[in-house]
Amino acid sequence: MMIAAILQRFRDSPIIGMPQSGIGSYNHRRMPKDNEIDTIKPFVELIPHLRACDRRSPAYFVHQGCKYFVEVFPEREAQFPDDLEITFSGI
Repeated sequence: MMIAAILQRFRDSPIIGMPQSGIGSYNHRRMPKDNEIDTIKPFVELIPHLRACDRRSPAYFVHQGCKYFVEVFPEREAQFPDDLEITFSGI
């Protein structure tokens, strides 16, 4: 929705980028090995980790040499409000 709103806003003129200032940051690409669960942690601390994993690369833990996959999903799909409005300021 955000990209559609941006493209609509600039449909009659080119989008001109601005040079980035300051020091850039780099986060490493998430790899399947990053989805291993620390079974020592309490479950409540694992929830954000579990939510960050997807079906293509699920969370897992290893117990007695065997890998077990863990999948969590919400009870229902996210619902967005019908009257959602995106506005731009300072552009």
